[in-house]
Amino acid sequence: MSGEHAVTDCDFRVVKTDRDPFPHVVKSEFLEPELYARIKAKYPQIPKSGREGRTGYDLYRGDAGYDELMADEDWGRLFNALNSQDFVDYIAAQFADVLTQSKIAGKTLRFVDVVETRELLTRPEGFLGPGDKLEEIFVRIDVQQGHPGYQIPMHCDYGRRVASMILFFCDQQDCGMVGGEFNLHKENVGLFNRPMFNQGVLSRGPFRKLPKGGVVKTQPPRDNTVLIFPGMRKSFHSVSPLVKTNKPRDFLYVGVSSRANIW
Repeated sequence: MSGEHAVTDCDFRVVKTDRDPFPHVVKSEFLEPELYARIKAKYPQIPKSGREGRTGYDLYRGDAGYDELMADEDWGRLFNALNSQDFVDYIAAQFADVLTQSKIAGKTLRFVDVVETRELLTRPEGFLGPGDKLEEIFVRIDVQQGHPGYQIPMHCDYGRRVASMILFFCDQQDCGMVGGEFNLHKENVGLFNRPMFNQGVLSRGPFRKLPKGGVVKTQPPRDNTVLIFPGMRKSFHSVSPLVKTNKPRDFLYVGVSSRANIW
Protein backbone atom coordinates (compact mmCIF):
# COMPACT_ATOMS: atom_id res chain seq x y z
CA MET A 1 0.00 0.00 0.00
CA SER A 2 1.59 3.26 -1.10
CA GLY A 3 -0.20 5.49 1.40
CA GLU A 4 0.29 4.26 4.97
CA HIS A 5 -3.20 5.30 6.12
CA ALA A 6 -4.94 5.35 2.72
CA VAL A 7 -7.42 2.53 3.27
CA THR A 8 -8.53 3.67 6.72
CA ASP A 9 -8.44 7.43 6.08
CA CYS A 10 -10.36 7.60 2.78
CA ASP A 11 -13.40 5.82 1.39
CA PHE A 12 -11.94 4.05 -1.64
CA ARG A 13 -14.84 1.63 -1.97
CA VAL A 14 -16.26 1.29 -5.48
CA VAL A 15 -19.94 2.25 -5.57
CA LYS A 16 -22.58 2.46 -8.27
CA THR A 17 -21.78 5.19 -10.79
CA ASP A 18 -24.52 7.72 -11.48
CA ARG A 19 -24.70 8.29 -15.26
CA ASP A 20 -26.98 11.31 -15.45
CA PRO A 21 -25.93 13.57 -17.13
CA PHE A 22 -22.48 11.92 -17.30
CA PRO A 23 -20.70 9.34 -15.13
CA HIS A 24 -20.02 10.63 -11.61
CA VAL A 25 -20.03 9.61 -7.97
CA VAL A 26 -21.01 11.59 -4.87
CA LYS A 27 -19.87 10.31 -1.48
CA SER A 28 -20.41 11.70 2.00
CA GLU A 29 -17.90 11.07 4.81
CA PHE A 30 -15.12 10.46 2.30
CA LEU A 31 -12.52 11.09 5.00
CA GLU A 32 -12.43 9.45 8.40
CA PRO A 33 -14.58 11.95 10.38
CA GLU A 34 -12.05 12.81 13.09
CA LEU A 35 -9.30 13.35 10.54
CA TYR A 36 -11.65 15.53 8.49
CA ALA A 37 -12.51 17.65 11.53
CA ARG A 38 -8.85 18.20 12.38
CA ILE A 39 -7.94 19.19 8.82
CA LYS A 40 -10.95 21.51 8.55
CA ALA A 41 -9.92 23.24 11.78
CA LYS A 42 -6.47 23.84 10.28
CA TYR A 43 -7.61 24.86 6.80
CA PRO A 44 -5.39 27.79 5.82
CA GLN A 45 -6.48 31.30 4.98
CA ILE A 46 -5.06 31.62 1.48
CA PRO A 47 -3.97 35.06 0.23
CA LYS A 48 -4.90 36.17 -3.26
CA SER A 49 -2.27 34.72 -5.55
CA GLY A 50 -2.49 37.04 -8.55
CA ARG A 51 -1.33 34.12 -10.68
CA GLU A 52 -2.92 31.60 -13.06
CA GLY A 53 -5.27 29.52 -10.95
CA ARG A 54 -8.78 28.24 -10.38
CA THR A 55 -10.14 30.64 -7.76
CA GLY A 56 -7.46 33.30 -7.33
CA TYR A 57 -7.07 32.06 -3.75
CA ASP A 58 -5.27 28.78 -4.25
CA LEU A 59 -2.22 26.88 -3.12
CA TYR A 60 -0.62 24.49 -5.62
CA ARG A 61 2.19 22.04 -5.17
CA GLY A 62 5.35 23.93 -6.07
CA ASP A 63 4.07 27.16 -4.49
CA ALA A 64 5.72 28.62 -1.42
CA GLY A 65 3.94 27.29 1.66
CA TYR A 66 2.54 24.10 0.10
CA ASP A 67 5.19 21.73 1.45
CA GLU A 68 4.98 23.39 4.86
CA LEU A 69 1.21 22.75 4.96
CA MET A 70 1.64 19.12 3.97
CA ALA A 71 4.30 18.68 6.66
CA ASP A 72 1.45 18.88 9.19
CA GLU A 73 0.65 15.37 10.41
CA ASP A 74 -3.02 15.41 9.40
CA TRP A 75 -2.58 17.23 6.10
CA GLY A 76 0.30 14.88 5.35
CA ARG A 77 -1.89 11.84 5.94
CA LEU A 78 -4.43 13.16 3.45
CA PHE A 79 -1.73 14.04 0.91
CA ASN A 80 -0.12 10.59 1.16
CA ALA A 81 -3.48 8.83 0.87
CA LEU A 82 -4.37 10.67 -2.35
CA ASN A 83 -0.91 10.98 -3.90
CA SER A 84 -0.69 7.22 -4.16
CA GLN A 85 -1.17 4.07 -6.20
CA ASP A 86 -4.12 3.24 -3.92
CA PHE A 87 -6.04 6.30 -5.10
CA VAL A 88 -5.15 5.70 -8.76
CA ASP A 89 -6.33 2.09 -8.38
CA TYR A 90 -9.60 3.30 -6.88
CA ILE A 91 -10.24 5.71 -9.77
CA ALA A 92 -9.39 2.98 -12.30
CA ALA A 93 -11.83 0.58 -10.64
CA GLN A 94 -14.62 3.11 -10.08
CA PHE A 95 -14.65 4.21 -13.73
CA ALA A 96 -13.35 1.02 -15.37
CA ASP A 97 -16.08 0.91 -18.01
CA VAL A 98 -15.68 4.58 -18.90
CA LEU A 99 -11.92 4.27 -19.32
CA THR A 100 -12.47 1.69 -22.07
CA GLN A 101 -13.34 4.73 -24.23
CA SER A 102 -9.93 6.32 -23.61
CA LYS A 103 -6.42 5.87 -25.00
CA ILE A 104 -5.43 4.05 -21.79
CA ALA A 105 -8.05 1.33 -22.29
CA GLY A 106 -6.70 -2.07 -21.29
CA LYS A 107 -3.61 -0.60 -19.65
CA THR A 108 -2.67 -0.94 -15.99
CA LEU A 109 -2.44 2.55 -14.54
CA ARG A 110 0.80 3.17 -12.65
CA PHE A 111 1.18 6.02 -10.18
CA VAL A 112 4.12 8.37 -10.67
CA ASP A 113 4.95 11.31 -8.41
CA VAL A 114 4.89 14.32 -10.75
CA VAL A 115 4.63 18.01 -9.87
CA GLU A 116 2.41 19.79 -12.40
CA THR A 117 3.23 23.45 -11.86
CA ARG A 118 0.87 26.31 -12.66
CA GLU A 119 2.76 26.80 -15.92
CA LEU A 120 2.45 23.13 -16.96
CA LEU A 121 -1.23 23.12 -15.99
CA THR A 122 -2.08 25.56 -18.77
CA ARG A 123 -0.55 23.49 -21.60
CA PRO A 124 -3.46 21.95 -23.55
CA GLU A 125 -1.11 19.51 -25.29
CA GLY A 126 0.36 18.22 -22.02
CA PHE A 127 4.01 17.57 -21.29
CA LEU A 128 4.76 13.94 -22.16
CA GLY A 129 8.52 13.47 -22.41
CA PRO A 130 10.73 10.82 -24.03
CA GLY A 131 10.17 7.51 -22.26
CA ASP A 132 7.00 8.69 -20.50
CA LYS A 133 3.90 6.53 -20.95
CA LEU A 134 0.23 7.49 -21.12
CA GLU A 135 -0.62 5.01 -18.37
CA GLU A 136 1.76 6.72 -15.93
CA ILE A 137 -0.67 8.68 -13.79
CA PHE A 138 -0.04 11.49 -11.32
CA VAL A 139 -2.26 13.30 -8.83
CA ARG A 140 -2.70 17.04 -8.21
CA ILE A 141 -3.97 18.10 -4.80
CA ASP A 142 -4.85 21.79 -4.98
CA VAL A 143 -5.88 23.70 -1.86
CA GLN A 144 -8.61 26.18 -2.84
CA GLN A 145 -10.82 28.92 -1.42
CA GLY A 146 -13.75 30.61 -3.09
CA HIS A 147 -14.83 34.12 -2.10
CA PRO A 148 -17.79 36.23 -3.28
CA GLY A 149 -17.51 36.70 -7.02
CA TYR A 150 -15.96 33.28 -7.62
CA GLN A 151 -17.50 31.32 -10.47
CA ILE A 152 -16.38 28.89 -13.17
CA PRO A 153 -18.09 28.86 -16.59
CA MET A 154 -19.33 25.69 -18.23
CA HIS A 155 -16.39 23.69 -19.59
CA CYS A 156 -14.70 20.33 -20.00
CA ASP A 157 -11.27 19.71 -18.52
CA TYR A 158 -8.05 19.16 -20.42
CA GLY A 159 -7.97 15.87 -22.32
CA ARG A 160 -5.17 14.47 -20.16
CA ARG A 161 -7.42 14.45 -17.08
CA VAL A 162 -8.35 10.88 -16.14
CA ALA A 163 -10.70 12.06 -13.40
CA SER A 164 -11.41 15.02 -11.15
CA MET A 165 -12.50 15.05 -7.52
CA ILE A 166 -13.81 17.95 -5.44
CA LEU A 167 -13.60 17.47 -1.67
CA PHE A 168 -15.53 20.10 0.27
CA PHE A 169 -14.27 21.47 3.59
CA CYS A 170 -17.31 23.68 4.09
CA ASP A 171 -21.08 23.47 4.21
CA GLN A 172 -23.31 25.79 2.21
CA GLN A 173 -25.95 26.08 4.90
CA ASP A 174 -23.55 26.54 7.82
CA CYS A 175 -21.66 29.25 5.92
CA GLY A 176 -24.79 31.18 4.98
CA MET A 177 -23.64 30.69 1.41
CA VAL A 178 -25.64 31.91 -1.56
CA GLY A 179 -24.43 30.32 -4.79
CA GLY A 180 -21.23 28.34 -5.19
CA GLU A 181 -22.93 25.12 -6.28
CA PHE A 182 -21.10 22.65 -8.52
CA ASN A 183 -23.23 22.04 -11.62
CA LEU A 184 -23.35 19.06 -13.98
CA HIS A 185 -24.54 19.94 -17.49
CA LYS A 186 -26.12 17.95 -20.26
CA GLU A 187 -23.91 17.07 -23.21
CA ASN A 188 -23.23 20.01 -25.50
CA VAL A 189 -21.69 18.32 -28.54
CA GLY A 190 -22.02 20.56 -31.59
CA LEU A 191 -21.77 23.89 -29.76
CA PHE A 192 -18.06 24.23 -30.46
CA ASN A 193 -15.71 23.81 -33.41
CA ARG A 194 -12.95 21.95 -31.62
CA PRO A 195 -12.91 18.47 -30.04
CA MET A 196 -11.82 19.53 -26.57
CA PHE A 197 -12.32 22.81 -24.79
CA ASN A 198 -11.23 23.69 -21.32
CA GLN A 199 -11.20 26.44 -18.79
CA GLY A 200 -8.12 28.04 -20.35
CA VAL A 201 -9.75 28.18 -23.79
CA LEU A 202 -13.07 29.41 -22.43
CA SER A 203 -11.49 32.51 -20.93
CA ARG A 204 -10.30 33.82 -24.30
CA GLY A 205 -11.55 34.99 -27.66
CA PRO A 206 -14.79 33.67 -29.17
CA PHE A 207 -15.22 31.19 -26.31
CA ARG A 208 -15.48 33.92 -23.67
CA LYS A 209 -19.28 34.09 -23.86
CA LEU A 210 -20.87 30.67 -24.09
CA PRO A 211 -24.41 29.43 -24.51
CA LYS A 212 -25.49 27.89 -21.25
CA GLY A 213 -26.14 24.17 -21.44
CA GLY A 214 -28.93 22.80 -19.30
CA VAL A 215 -27.95 22.07 -15.71
CA VAL A 216 -29.10 18.57 -14.90
CA LYS A 217 -27.72 18.22 -11.38
CA THR A 218 -26.41 20.58 -8.74
CA GLN A 219 -24.17 19.67 -5.82
CA PRO A 220 -24.00 22.26 -3.03
CA PRO A 221 -20.91 22.31 -0.82
CA ARG A 222 -21.36 19.78 2.00
CA ASP A 223 -18.93 18.87 4.75
CA ASN A 224 -16.70 15.88 3.96
CA THR A 225 -18.44 15.26 0.64
CA VAL A 226 -16.74 14.45 -2.65
CA LEU A 227 -17.91 14.61 -6.23
CA ILE A 228 -15.78 12.54 -8.62
CA PHE A 229 -16.09 12.26 -12.40
CA PRO A 230 -13.96 11.08 -15.34
CA GLY A 231 -12.53 13.66 -17.73
CA MET A 232 -14.40 12.42 -20.78
CA ARG A 233 -15.54 14.83 -23.48
CA LYS A 234 -19.16 14.93 -22.29
CA SER A 235 -18.39 15.89 -18.68
CA PHE A 236 -19.49 19.53 -18.88
CA HIS A 237 -19.49 21.25 -15.51
CA SER A 238 -19.47 24.69 -13.91
CA VAL A 239 -19.62 26.51 -10.59
CA SER A 240 -22.50 28.91 -9.94
CA PRO A 241 -21.53 32.48 -8.97
CA LEU A 242 -20.76 32.73 -5.26
CA VAL A 243 -22.95 35.68 -4.30
CA LYS A 244 -22.22 35.84 -0.59
CA THR A 245 -20.88 33.71 2.23
CA ASN A 246 -19.89 34.15 5.86
CA LYS A 247 -16.87 31.87 5.43
CA PRO A 248 -14.76 30.93 2.40
CA ARG A 249 -15.81 28.09 0.11
CA ASP A 250 -12.96 25.78 1.19
CA PHE A 251 -12.33 22.76 -1.02
CA LEU A 252 -9.63 20.57 -2.46
CA TYR A 253 -9.45 20.04 -6.18
CA VAL A 254 -7.85 16.66 -6.87
CA GLY A 255 -6.86 15.96 -10.46
CA VAL A 256 -5.83 12.48 -11.65
CA SER A 257 -3.94 12.90 -14.92
CA SER A 258 -1.65 11.55 -17.58
CA ARG A 259 1.02 13.79 -19.09
CA ALA A 260 -0.72 13.76 -22.49
CA ASN A 261 -4.29 13.62 -23.76
CA ILE A 262 -6.08 10.33 -23.19
CA TRP A 263 -9.52 11.34 -24.50
